[in-house]
Amino acid sequence: MKRKCPLCNIGIVDILEHIRISHDIDSVEEFNNKITEREKRNVEQQEFQKYIQELQEMEKKGTISAEEYRQRVTEWIKQHKT
Repeated sequence: MKRKCPLCNIGIVDILEHIRISHDIDSVEEFNNKITEREKRNVEQQEFQKYIQELQEMEKKGTISAEEYRQRVTEWIKQHKT
């Protein structure tokens, strides 16, 4: 039976072997850290997606120009770079 890897979402028969070899994880602590990093990335992606949708609505309504849209996206990326 295949299970999805929580780190890369591919189907794997032997999940422990996959995590050890493909992700070079040797301990539970490392695994938990990787999962926490992934969750953080997902939250950041969702926040960015929401921000983009808000900006698109503002541009559609004419509240901001295409140039201001681009500037705001660039600024957001600079501020949230890790």
